[in-house]
Amino acid sequence: MSTLIRLKGAHEELARLEKQSDGSFADVITLMSFKQHVEDLQAQSLAEFKETDLQFLDFRLSAEHLTDGSTPLSLVARLTKATKKLILEAALSTIDTQSNKKGLFANIEKGLDLRLNALQPGSSKLIISAKASPDLFEHNIASVALESVFSHMGSVEEISKLGSGASTALLEIFRASAQEKADLEMVWRSPFGPKRRWTASKDKLRTLIKTLSKLEESPADPKEIFGSISLISERKIEVKDISDETTIIYVGSDKIADIKKLRLGEYAKFVCQARKKKSKTKTHKIELNLNSITSLE
Repeated sequence: MSTLIRLKGAHEELARLEKQSDGSFADVITLMSFKQHVEDLQAQSLAEFKETDLQFLDFRLSAEHLTDGSTPLSLVARLTKATKKLILEAALSTIDTQSNKKGLFANIEKGLDLRLNALQPGSSKLIISAKASPDLFEHNIASVALESVFSHMGSVEEISKLGSGASTALLEIFRASAQEKADLEMVWRSPFGPKRRWTASKDKLRTLIKTLSKLEESPADPKEIFGSISLISERKIEVKDISDETTIIYVGSDKIADIKKLRLGEYAKFVCQARKKKSKTKTHKIELNLNSITSLE
């Protein structure tokens, strides 16, 4: 049943309840609750039909302290930043970066056009939109990226196949939800295909976080980072990745000649090896050491 049909029915039911109300405390509470339900449907309808060339990624966090529909700004910022990284990283894994080097990052962001589309109650619901029309890559890159994400959400092993960048972004989304002690539902709505849904209880999220964290820290698999160079020295480089986070990559003596070929602001793909090191503030920290660089310009 479409949201518009549900909204029409809700308006009719609200009119009936208002007509039958005798002003009692119970009736007032019932009306307040149902009016909130109507407002939720109105907001959802607006988000779905405001643009015809959009697709939507919904996050619903369910927890006792989120039942009023309010959402901490820190949580909104954390989820939107991680979602941007997730979709961009998943998109990059589907593109032949060597054949599309010129203006690659600008074209991807333009093609995605990610936006915070709506915040809705129930418990706390955040909606992010992306373009659904064909882009400069002759298909819709957001659809390809989200198809890849939802096709690999079955298990930790499947999630790891998304690549280190997208897996790390998903891990951050899971951690943000777990910090609120909330169950998580992710829904992808596209005008060109069926609705896709993934859900996890807070217990399942804790299990996923524990296992994914071990994989993130594992030195077994190389880590791929896409981004632009913000600092260069003989011992390290700083890279601003596609979600604007700064990552420090250490450089061995055998890679110094490669570093000297780089310039500030240059976009590249960095393949790194992770290594655990002792830390004064934590049990250990993860250090990234450069394996190889591929310029994307």
